[in-house]
Amino acid sequence: MSKDFDSSGVQSIALILIGRLGDYLVTTPFIRAMRERFPKAYIALLTSTKAKEPALLNNNLSKVHIFHNWLNLAADIKMIGFFTKKYDIAIDLNPAYSRTSLGIIAALKSPEKITFKKKAFSKVCNRLIDNSSDTEHFSDKYERLAALFGAACRQQMEMEIPAVALKKADELLAGILAVDGRVNIAIHPGNFKKTGHRWPEEKFVEFTKKLLSDPRLNVFYLTGPGEEKITAANILRFLPAVKSLPPRPLTEVAAILKKIDFFVCNNTGTLHLCAAVGTPTFSFNTQYSLKNWKPKGEKHFYLAGEWGSCRMIPVESAISEFYKSLKALSLLRACGKII
Repeated sequence: MSKDFDSSGVQSIALILIGRLGDYLVTTPFIRAMRERFPKAYIALLTSTKAKEPALLNNNLSKVHIFHNWLNLAADIKMIGFFTKKYDIAIDLNPAYSRTSLGIIAALKSPEKITFKKKAFSKVCNRLIDNSSDTEHFSDKYERLAALFGAACRQQMEMEIPAVALKKADELLAGILAVDGRVNIAIHPGNFKKTGHRWPEEKFVEFTKKLLSDPRLNVFYLTGPGEEKITAANILRFLPAVKSLPPRPLTEVAAILKKIDFFVCNNTGTLHLCAAVGTPTFSFNTQYSLKNWKPKGEKHFYLAGEWGSCRMIPVESAISEFYKSLKALSLLRACGKII
C-alpha cells in the first residue's frame, strides 16, 4: 500500500475477476477474508458470465456485476453503476494478463489500484504483487494478497447452495443414490476440449468397469453442457449398467455433489465446484494443474502425469491410487476429520 493508506477508512472495494468457474471459486476465500476484514464495506465484484451463478449467491459481496463483452450494449449499460462509483480500493484478481481487466481497472475511480505483476498493468496500478513463481498455487497468491490488508485467508473454497437446488437434487438422485451403505461415487471426465490435459475416455471406461465389480461401491456419471453426445458415444455405450445424469443448472450440480461421498474427475471446473461444497475428490492432473490448481486439503486426492500430460497414467495405477484414497478417506471419517 502507499504510505498514507489507512485500512481503517476503507468503505468501498471493487474486485475484478474475468475468468471461468474455477477461477472464481479459488478467489472465494479471499472474498470472505476481505469481508471479515472490512465488515461494513461496500464490496462489488465484476465477473464473467461463467462465474455468474455462484457469484450472485455469495453473501460476502454487496453487489455483483456481470461482464459479457464490450460489444454487448444492453449488458454494458447494466455495468454503468460499477464504473461510476468511487472506490477506496480497486483490485484486479486475475493473476494472468487480461486486456479486458486492464481496461476495466484503468477506467475505475480509485486512489489504490492493485493487481498481480504482469505486462502493462504498471501503467494503471500503483501496487503490483509478486507473480514470478510458476509453481505457486493460486490460493497461495490470494493468501498473500489478503495479507496486504491484514486479512486472514482460509483455503476452503465456498459455494452457497439454495434450498430449492438441494430439493431438486434429491429428486434427481432418487433411484441413483444408494441408501444401503455403499459408497456413492460420481464420475465426470469433463475437459473434453483439452485433449492433452485430460485422462482419456477409454481409460475412464476401464476404470469404471473395475469399480462396478466392487459391491461396496455405487457409481454413476455426470454430464456437462455440450458433453452429452461425446459422453454417450465414447463412455456410456460401453457401460450399459451405469446410470447418468444429464446437464443441470450449476446450483443443482453443486447440490448433487454435496450429497455424494466421493467425486472422480479430470481437473476442470466441476472439481473446484465439488471442493467448494466440501465433498472429497480424486482428480487426474497435469503437473501444472497439480501445482497450481488442484484443491488443497487432505481429502482431495490425485494422480498426475510424470511428463506434464496425464494421458499416459495407466488404468492400473489409477485403480490402485483410487483404493488407497478410499481407504485414507475412510480413516479421515473415522477420526472425525471430515463428516
